[in-house]
Amino acid sequence: MTTVTENPPTPRRITDLLAVREMLRPLGTGAARMRCLVELMILGINDCGYTIFTEEGMADGSPIILTIQVGMALGGKKRPPTPSNVVELFITEANMPQLEQFLKSSEVASELWTVSFMMAAAPLFAATVVTSVAKAMGCTVENEVHRQIFLTPEQLPASPALTGVTMQPLDETHIPKLLSRWPYSSVVTDAARLVLGPVRAGLSMGVFAKTHEHTQQAGREQRGVERKQQLHAEAAQEGLLAVEVSRLLAHMQGRGTDEEAAEEVADVEEDIHSEEAVVEEALEVVEVETL
Repeated sequence: MTTVTENPPTPRRITDLLAVREMLRPLGTGAARMRCLVELMILGINDCGYTIFTEEGMADGSPIILTIQVGMALGGKKRPPTPSNVVELFITEANMPQLEQFLKSSEVASELWTVSFMMAAAPLFAATVVTSVAKAMGCTVENEVHRQIFLTPEQLPASPALTGVTMQPLDETHIPKLLSRWPYSSVVTDAARLVLGPVRAGLSMGVFAKTHEHTQQAGREQRGVERKQQLHAEAAQEGLLAVEVSRLLAHMQGRGTDEEAAEEVADVEEDIHSEEAVVEEALEVVEVETL
């Protein structure tokens, strides 16, 4: 059943990504995913073509924002690639009565309902309306709805201590395995290119099982750090000792030492220089071992 409101929405097309980011900034965790998408667009990491529609001045002051990434090619094992869009939607529950008319408005309809699309993100309470309108408009939503929850750090539950794993940034050698697990790999024809950009930009993280080799390496690195700290402390102590001995030598020489005292002074100075050389050499060895 179509919901008709007294003041039907009048979506406007917006091309200023910085303005969209500012619009999303105060909207909290509900807009976290779309905010991330817009940031990637601004940085040029996500370089797909896009169309963005907004509707402002809603009942609760929050906008409706719809992003359409255009020019994607979706395919699969059983059918050839076809032009498709990837869509994300932000809306609050208070503005849900406006959603159907927003999606059916001539401005949005001319872009959204021309080809099938994947619904990459939308609030769960909006999913039913989106799929029903798509059916009424003769369009197909290509993917199922998956639940995602975004929380602020203060809302996060206490994380259990994880043993046997380590978190590390991904690099290009991990892309084949990443593509084998990414749910869109089988339907997006340029999946490798889409994944490569964020990985090269350092926007990826993987959880790896710690092997015995990892554990041994971590132990070696820790022992190297501790040994280096110890040697630095010893070097500092040697430096203090050298200062004290220098003062003593100056005092002895000031009294007019005899030949025997002069030889003793030379021996002490040689010992100091020898100790300093040993410490420097040890520090160099530790640097090499811990790299």
